[in-house]
Amino acid sequence: MGTFNLSLHCFQFMIEEHEAYRKEKLQQEYNDAYWEQHYTVCRDRIPVFLETVADKILRTGKYLNVIRECGRDPKCPHAEEILYTLKERQYVDHIDHAYQYASKVLLYHIMEDRELMPRLRYANISLIASTVWFCFFLFFLRYLFVLSPRL
Repeated sequence: MGTFNLSLHCFQFMIEEHEAYRKEKLQQEYNDAYWEQHYTVCRDRIPVFLETVADKILRTGKYLNVIRECGRDPKCPHAEEILYTLKERQYVDHIDHAYQYASKVLLYHIMEDRELMPRLRYANISLIASTVWFCFFLFFLRYLFVLSPRL
């Protein structure tokens, strides 16, 4: 059994890393450029039998790298080596299983380990509270305007 390691296996033929996009730069300039452009698929180097799943392979590798960078072991317990075969369904199924595993582990990490739902609830409460205060402020201004002498 093996793991899909974006940083080792795919640079040989279809995934390219762009050194200009480093995660350290996210501290100064936060945008989605790191996620979207740090790793990309080189369309001219995709093996024909992987063309239909190239983007899924890229996303799977990105998910696994995020998991790894968060300090977790992204090793898939049921990973299998993908070999070329005339039966496309066979390797597409392996890639789908790897994608589903990476998605599940990343989602669990975000929802449970990083406690996304309580954070969203807090943000929602803060937004509602700030909206209530803003409405109160508008009513107060209206009240002042109505009571103030006309110039």
